[in-house]
Amino acid sequence: MERQRIVLRIGGVAWKVQVNAPEEQMQRLAQQVDAKLRQLAPHQTSNPQAYLLVALAFAHEAEEERTRRHQLRDQTRTFLRNLLRKVEGVLEKE
Repeated sequence: MERQRIVLRIGGVAWKVQVNAPEEQMQRLAQQVDAKLRQLAPHQTSNPQAYLLVALAFAHEAEEERTRRHQLRDQTRTFLRNLLRKVEGVLEKE
């Protein structure tokens, strides 16, 4: 995809950016950032520290999701290993 210039509105500020991603995707992400900014710092949307707080909040959420994904992967592996042992046990009896 070719780079394109788009305008994203975050915290009441219009940000002109060049992106490779589809504009719809970038607008959706900008809306998520804007919503998090208004949630965490509703009266400080132009404060650079508010943007840092949003970045940290998203990083924390990403880390939690990674941890959940790894736990689910480990649980799935354990379940499948146990299932395979049971299947092998049944097949050996036949």
